[in-house]
Amino acid sequence: MKRFFSTAKLLARRVLSRLDLIKRSSASEFWDREGGSWELGKGIHWTEHLAVQERFNLKIGGHIHHDLFLFLTGFLRNQGFELPLERALTLGCGTGEFERKLAGYEICRSHEGFDLSPESIRAASEKAREEGLDRLSYEVRDIDRISLSPARYDLVFGIQSVHHFSRLEHVFSEVSGALKPGGFFILHEFVGPSRFQWTDRQLEAVNGVLKLLPERYRRNLKAGGNELISHVSRPAVKEMIRTDPSEAVRSSEILEVLPESFRIIETRDLGGALIQLLMEGITGNFDYDSPEDMKLLKLIFKLEDMLMEMGELSSDFIFVIAGKK
Repeated sequence: MKRFFSTAKLLARRVLSRLDLIKRSSASEFWDREGGSWELGKGIHWTEHLAVQERFNLKIGGHIHHDLFLFLTGFLRNQGFELPLERALTLGCGTGEFERKLAGYEICRSHEGFDLSPESIRAASEKAREEGLDRLSYEVRDIDRISLSPARYDLVFGIQSVHHFSRLEHVFSEVSGALKPGGFFILHEFVGPSRFQWTDRQLEAVNGVLKLLPERYRRNLKAGGNELISHVSRPAVKEMIRTDPSEAVRSSEILEVLPESFRIIETRDLGGALIQLLMEGITGNFDYDSPEDMKLLKLIFKLEDMLMEMGELSSDFIFVIAGKK
């Protein structure tokens, strides 16, 4: 009987391991296809709008033209660091846009990027070579199973990637150990409902605004602009797992788990609980150069801010600087 249970446990572990491998392969294949599709001004994804990026800048650095990179430069100097630092790492680097931008600020002498998607790593490496950025290097790595060298990095970044990690405790522990004394873990991250299971209040607010928007703002650009978005609902969890099993897998737990390995130094609420759901697919209908469109969009921004201040909505996106305990 003991042998039977031992064999059963072994088989169960093998089955679970196989299922986990399938999930990770599905996520890798998804990002092989989708990696690098984001483009400022493209108008499909909500963060592709320049006004949204300016909103992030305002919330992080206090001015629409004071972006994350300028804020980080000032923060590090205020902490007494002489730039450039020695080495940085990005977890879930995608096609390397963040590292290429950061390179222009001379914050680090070398910067490594890890990602599960081989195609994204190929593209990141190729673009770094094209721009002559030999300080950037990239590897295909499964972040959920990563093992990092102790005290190797001055900075570790999670830029809209951490909500794809299922083993948060393991990843955060590895990052903490990999930071040099005085190093920082920096997140610009989605921390909203796991698997995008939006709250009732979110959906009520979003669908209320949709009803008020003129049709020309509700054209679904993901569908070529030939149909209107008139209602937003929660996605089916099974469909999300089928499409990308890593998407928002434990996003709502990130801020709960982070303090177990780090001390929180700086936090900025970036919003998104209303705007993300409302603007996804229709972003390009708001012309940045149109005073009328921008007046309406900024009114929507103000509504989100007011609902957060009243406690009706939480901030689904955050900027955090965390240090070793």
